[in-house]
Amino acid sequence: MKRFVTLMTFTAVALAGLAGCADEAMAPVEGPGDEPQDALEPEVVGPESRLTVTDLITFTREESPGVAAGFNLDDETTEPGSDDSCGHGDMTSPEGETGIDNQLALITPLFDQVGLGAIEGFVQAAVEAGGLLIMWQVDGIDDALNDEEVTVRLRFGSGAPLLGTDGLLLSGQTFHLNPDTPDTEVPGYIEDGVVYTETFDADLPIVVFEVGYQLEMREARMKGTLTYDGGLENAVMGGRVPFENLMEIAVRADIEAGGILDAVELILPDMLDMGQDESGNCTQLSAALTFSAVSAFLYPEDMPKAEVE
Repeated sequence: MKRFVTLMTFTAVALAGLAGCADEAMAPVEGPGDEPQDALEPEVVGPESRLTVTDLITFTREESPGVAAGFNLDDETTEPGSDDSCGHGDMTSPEGETGIDNQLALITPLFDQVGLGAIEGFVQAAVEAGGLLIMWQVDGIDDALNDEEVTVRLRFGSGAPLLGTDGLLLSGQTFHLNPDTPDTEVPGYIEDGVVYTETFDADLPIVVFEVGYQLEMREARMKGTLTYDGGLENAVMGGRVPFENLMEIAVRADIEAGGILDAVELILPDMLDMGQDESGNCTQLSAALTFSAVSAFLYPEDMPKAEVE
């Protein structure tokens, strides 16, 4: 009988011990640095920045009579024969927007007729050789689909880019900033995945065959669709180009390849449509370029402290 009581007592103690172990196993285990679950806060993610570099740039052309990419630079719709545009009428964008100012779209086909068709190839060659690394940086992106306030910076890179099998710049490359070209910062916004800028002035540095040119874009605008991989597509940059600037480029280019100056003097004066002077003569050419851009990065030493952090 004594042995039976002893066995029962041992069994009860053992079961109680097992129950206690089970309770401890089911209880949450906290490490020395853990906080209670209700004290944890979600990680705060700040606004996004995207940096792109232009990989393909082309002169605009009429897609059909009276239709071309560009912008309404004067915020007016001008009919052919209007004195306000020295007789030139506005165009319509492929999306149906009226009042598009883009005389370059009419001039581009004439380049081929007078032997200047190679100019467009020279510009693209400058891109691929690193002589024209146009960079667009979009800061403050809270929503890549619709964001009423972002900042767009036009920057210029330097260095020899790597090219893919298609001959275009590879995405994801790292570049230095061109120390001779300051940034241009302009407010913008994103609507339906397309980033738009307000007006800005910019000088585009182009190096062709080791000869530098400065293309002046006045009251320019830019728009482009943000891509899933951090680039831009279906992008357009348009603005007013002073006739004097075009002639400076033509004179300098004529030294390298004769015949350019004669062709420019033949075509351009009658195509000017903006910037009337006191005599009513137009002094500027409306123009637009189409381009695409791929994702890019900057070396840390070229980034301001705030960007590095």
